[in-house]
Amino acid sequence: MSIFKAVVDKILEMLSDKKLLEKSRFKETDFTRERKMPFRKLVLYMLNIPKESASAALQKFYRLLGEEAPTQQAFSKARNKINHLPFLKTFEITASEVAAEKRFRGYILNAVDSSLIALPQTKQLIKYFGATGEGNKSPTACASIRLDILNDIIVTVREIYSCRSR
Repeated sequence: MSIFKAVVDKILEMLSDKKLLEKSRFKETDFTRERKMPFRKLVLYMLNIPKESASAALQKFYRLLGEEAPTQQAFSKARNKINHLPFLKTFEITASEVAAEKRFRGYILNAVDSSLIALPQTKQLIKYFGATGEGNKSPTACASIRLDILNDIIVTVREIYSCRSR
């Protein structure tokens, strides 16, 4: 089985998991009825990363499914009912399947990169993230990624964190 098919199959299986839906929605009443844009179709559409207007992309996506497309407003409303979890899980599935496909003398080659992120100057942000610059007055956060350089895929992402905890 190809890696692409394995990834797609795992993502489809993940999106059918009721527990994921429960953890992904903001309210218990969200996505309880089967409408034009249920949870699974919403996430699949958003993973499609359309390059045209949302309205045209919705029409195209639903034409492939042989169904009538919801309105742009319905899509926006549905999109605001889920958090980042299904996309994080999709990332993890993709990274675990693709990572280590190619190896160098049996080893996985990774590179790590981090960036400083300038934040708005508030006392709360300085207290939490620390500060840099002249007089340590600029709140600064850090973010880092680990990249499998042979397979050209991000393996892990460390979200914004305090640079003091390096």
